[in-house]
Amino acid sequence: MSTIVLLGIIYALIASASNNFGLVLQKKVVNEVPPEARDKKFFRTLAKNPIWLLGVAMQVGVAALFQILAQYYIGPTLVPGLQGFGLIILAIGSVKINNETLTAAEMLGIFLLIVATALIGFCELDINISEFDFQQVWFFRNAIIFTFIIIGFFILLEICQRKSGAYVKGILLSVISGFMYALSDFWTSPMVGTIGTVFKLQANWAEGSLFVIACVMLVSTNILAIGKTQTAFKHGPASILIPIRHVPSLVAPVFVYYFVYSMTAPKSYSLWFFLVSIVLITISSYLLGKREEQFIKDEKEKS
Repeated sequence: MSTIVLLGIIYALIASASNNFGLVLQKKVVNEVPPEARDKKFFRTLAKNPIWLLGVAMQVGVAALFQILAQYYIGPTLVPGLQGFGLIILAIGSVKINNETLTAAEMLGIFLLIVATALIGFCELDINISEFDFQQVWFFRNAIIFTFIIIGFFILLEICQRKSGAYVKGILLSVISGFMYALSDFWTSPMVGTIGTVFKLQANWAEGSLFVIACVMLVSTNILAIGKTQTAFKHGPASILIPIRHVPSLVAPVFVYYFVYSMTAPKSYSLWFFLVSIVLITISSYLLGKREEQFIKDEKEKS
């Protein structure tokens, strides 16, 4: 593992921890919203709460900054897989706050996350964004196709969730949120890859257009993802919804690497390492997600 890849992984882990902590703060506030404000005044009530705003800032500010740095060093394939690592920070922090001990399931979850992180590091599916030529026609074509496929899933699931019961609605909203984060993860790379020439006023029309599209996609997908996540939290427990939300953003990088960027795996075991890491992260997210739900309930009782 090169120093550059290691640095990218560290940045991704910091982004993951910040993002996860931000989600906990948001869920805490959602739980405290009175029943009479859970319809038309729901988001207005959240926006007035400084804790919820801090949670959003941890997500779209701190986490986003380190995610951009991570993508610059290792690209869009490896970063999403490292997002679940923040659950370790949450589980250990919860134990310290409540003077409890980790359960066997949680220790297994932490171990699986550590193994998954190691597999991600050694699968070598990183993409050097600083050297990639984003002006290639085939990249534009692949990027548009990938984007419209994700949007298609979004529309289909949005229709389904509106006709579903509360529990299924929460699950579908979490999946929608996951697809939006997957799209955000993808478009971060073109933004990072073109931002230098744009701000130096050296960008041609292709780079400038790609930068604008990337910025629009990043803002819109994150707004939608955050909104769908908050709404999903009203219909189900975070211990179930958060691991489900991770699935689309974990699977999408495989298609980004092989289809959008048309890359070839450097080693015969690279894809297998990555696929195994996805399974391990999904399992560990469920195991540690139970601690996250308990942490939120404890904080609600204290308040």
